[in-house]
Amino acid sequence: MIKINSDDYHDFVIKDGNLIGEYEQMYQKSKNVPWDQHIQEDWLDVRVTLELLKEFSPFDYICDFGMGLGYFLDILCKNYGKPQYRASGYDISQTCCKKAKELFPYIEVGIMDLTKNN
Repeated sequence: MIKINSDDYHDFVIKDGNLIGEYEQMYQKSKNVPWDQHIQEDWLDVRVTLELLKEFSPFDYICDFGMGLGYFLDILCKNYGKPQYRASGYDISQTCCKKAKELFPYIEVGIMDLTKNN
């Protein structure tokens, strides 16, 4: 682990073109919500995704790998979850998962590193 003294989430991800990937520190120290996850509902890629999923919804179960703080998963659930749906989100950072659970208590959260054999 590289100790990083910053409150800018960018400093924990990539430096000089190389992946740093210090996500645990990022979620502990960032002063802003990383990648503006909390304001993504009107982003073009999110709107396109919602439009594409519309045909196949509603869903009994919605799962997000690399969920971050859970904002996108929450958008999916609000738009396409059946009345008794289940939602799960996974991320590499324990701090991130804890914050996501505080923000969205109905989401089941788990720690998972997709680069490793889980």
